[in-house]
Amino acid sequence: MQINKDNDNNKLSFEERKKMMKVYYDDEVDALYLKLGDESPEGVIELSEGVNLDTTSEDKIVGIEILNASKKMDLKTIMTRMCFLSCCMMG
Repeated sequence: MQINKDNDNNKLSFEERKKMMKVYYDDEVDALYLKLGDESPEGVIELSEGVNLDTTSEDKIVGIEILNASKKMDLKTIMTRMCFLSCCMMG
């Protein structure tokens, strides 16, 4: 994926972000994972118990893991939003 280089901050367009971010939820273990790109994580930073950032060796955040997710956030909100974005990507 090419980064939009029309600005100095190398920000991705809305369309590029939609294609890169994926949300996975495992209801058997109540874990939510936000995959923020195609890069493989090489390290983990624990923000708090059960909330982890997956990072590259350059400290780029490539994923967010939330354990016991249903106790820490409203899953309906994020899953509904992600289903909406997925539908937008198909259209």
